[in-house]
Amino acid sequence: MEDIAAEVGLSKPALYLYFDNKDAIVAALMQRLFDLEVADLRALEKEPGTVQDRLLAFHRVVLRQYESMAAHTPLMWEFYALAMRDESIRRVVRDYFRAIRQRLEALIQQGVDRRELHPVDPHAPAIALLAVYEGLAVLCMTDPRAIKWKEQADEAVRLLLAGLKRGRSTA
Repeated sequence: MEDIAAEVGLSKPALYLYFDNKDAIVAALMQRLFDLEVADLRALEKEPGTVQDRLLAFHRVVLRQYESMAAHTPLMWEFYALAMRDESIRRVVRDYFRAIRQRLEALIQQGVDRRELHPVDPHAPAIALLAVYEGLAVLCMTDPRAIKWKEQADEAVRLLLAGLKRGRSTA
């Protein structure tokens, strides 16, 4: 708390005028980061190009974000652990995943509506994309030498998009 107060130019007691406790600060920081990521994805919905192009652009954004956060991976897992203990932080994480999922669903639905993608319920492929990123993050954290995050993510997204692409058999 002393470090945070010093960084923002407040005393520790003054910091508590803005936040009830340390968890409230963590929630606010997480919310800020998550809002930026959701805004990036929302912007892609309006970009020109095919839905697959925009989903690949989203994929590149996620890769850059994960690469920039790699040094802070232990902190990210501290946030998740805290979310399991604190309902207000869990709500921030849950709302973030919902917002990302909804944005992905909107993009996938655009592809279905434009007949670029198979007629699918966009919920399942949106969840699958989220699972690729979060699952690979867990695998990398537990065995970083065995997982080549970028290559594995690229291949998983390529396979998912190939399966969604119209003109391919769904059987």
